[in-house]
Amino acid sequence: MKKWHKWLSINNCINSSLTALLLFFATGTNQAAFSALGGDLPPESVKVLPMTDEDSVSTYIQGEKGKIAVNVMYPTMTRYERGAPIAVVVPGNKRASGLSISSHTVQVGFCEVRFAFPGGGLKDFHTDGSWDERGLDSQKVLKEVLLYASSQKPDINGKMITDLTAKKVDTKNVGILSWYEGGNITLVTLSKFAKDLQPIQPSLKWLAFSEPQVGALFHPSIMGTKNELVANPYYKHGSAATGRIWLDFSKLRYQDGVYRNSLVREKQKMTTPRGVLFFDDNQNGTWEEEIEFPVPYATLPNVQKQYYAPEVVSAIVRLKLFAPLPEPKAKEPPKETTPPKGKFLGLVKKSPAEPPKKPEELKKAPEDRWPKTIARLHEVEEYFTERDGSLYIDSVVKNFPNTLIGIYASKVDLNEQQADHPNITYLYNLFLSAKPKWLRLNPDPTYAGFVADMNEGNFINNKPNAAIESDKIETYLEPEGLVSDHVFTEALIAELADRAAANNLKVPLGKVIKAYLNEARIRTTMSKNPTSKQDSTAAKPPEQGVQVQSAQTTSKDKSSSKPKVAKEMPHDSNLRDEEWDWPAEFDEK
Repeated sequence: MKKWHKWLSINNCINSSLTALLLFFATGTNQAAFSALGGDLPPESVKVLPMTDEDSVSTYIQGEKGKIAVNVMYPTMTRYERGAPIAVVVPGNKRASGLSISSHTVQVGFCEVRFAFPGGGLKDFHTDGSWDERGLDSQKVLKEVLLYASSQKPDINGKMITDLTAKKVDTKNVGILSWYEGGNITLVTLSKFAKDLQPIQPSLKWLAFSEPQVGALFHPSIMGTKNELVANPYYKHGSAATGRIWLDFSKLRYQDGVYRNSLVREKQKMTTPRGVLFFDDNQNGTWEEEIEFPVPYATLPNVQKQYYAPEVVSAIVRLKLFAPLPEPKAKEPPKETTPPKGKFLGLVKKSPAEPPKKPEELKKAPEDRWPKTIARLHEVEEYFTERDGSLYIDSVVKNFPNTLIGIYASKVDLNEQQADHPNITYLYNLFLSAKPKWLRLNPDPTYAGFVADMNEGNFINNKPNAAIESDKIETYLEPEGLVSDHVFTEALIAELADRAAANNLKVPLGKVIKAYLNEARIRTTMSKNPTSKQDSTAAKPPEQGVQVQSAQTTSKDKSSSKPKVAKEMPHDSNLRDEEWDWPAEFDEK
């Protein structure tokens, strides 16, 4: 089940009566709502599956700007006799590294390839370079990892991935599992480096997206995530499904000199730019953090600017939030007085004439009020063109026409709060319009039931390559409270890999194409039924020459598997399971 996340900040605290109400529903029948707030369901309500050891070996591959840290996890028994299909895992949650996270794909017989982006990794085992918020340098790293996973390039010791693991791997059945906003860099990389990745085109069999946040308005999300108390009320429900997301920006305002999550920011010593762009509900011009919705922004390392989505900056321009102030009216020159008739007053003293204005003063433009801490339209367009995966879907489908695509989504999204699940309908329908070979929301129920060891009737059965109705989105989503999220992703990629391996796109299946059970599941099955036999497709005993350690895992701990390093690599004999220490300002705002 979804883990507890950072609970509400001190500024976002709610009164005790509301807390009591939430807890009442959490312990009652409304467990899904409790999960939406980041809480685990009671242990007995989530089925815990037996899990086998997750062995791994680490290496470096050569990148354009230095070494790339890669960790390869492999199963005790491969899914196919010819080897384990390969899942390259792209992490989410703004992580610069996926080395310390396990998606548990080895539990269904896969080889799992984890890696670190530039500047990310472990203190003693990391990727060279600097973190660039998944820009060009990060995309080049992902490209190299895909080439390595497909056995198109060796590591720095000249070994292919097939030489490194103690079990056989199937480099002809490779896929990418992208978590959350990780789908953006996956799509950008496959499109931008399509020519360089042409050798892996026959091997890249599938793409899987887990609760994706693809698009400039979803990362950072303007819809309302776990970081806000409420969903954004200015989003028009259902519009994301059309491919044109509609937001009412009429109350958009900006206040300088303040910070979002100021106390958290002070505690974490974040040096992000000041100023909050927000929806001014009461139109008093002042941001009230407890009741008004702030607009999130992206950042770049060492750049004191807020990068809002192009749609947001276009609204700023349209509303003239920072338009030059009107010039004050020029004062009329004093009128000359004339002496009254019949009286002699002598000469009348005239007012001194104003000096003539200089040419540069005459041409001087009105004062520019655009804050220096907010990126302008051309800057954000450049930023998100580099990072918005939704812009490249047509190109990816065109360059990888035989790649199967699957999306996992549950009734309670880990990040998004909107009831119509706009992040899901938006991505699904963009893919649907691109007409891929195979597109499905959530795994076939035969696979979900088999992997979860439950009746398939508990799970959703969606038609592939079919339209989904946004007003009935709940009927397309997997239930909460039965099994952990990673079990659904295991079922999703198992179905995709099996269909690709067997060239079987039949619907309905009736039963799984490959009835794979890991050793732990086999032992459990045999203990219940002594006549059960072990899967005949088990791989041969470990090859000689590669020494690894194994990690005992449970489905309750998604990140318990630490990378293990091949003995011949002396550089990381002191490998520690710690994240690389990058500046705090790169943390989520």
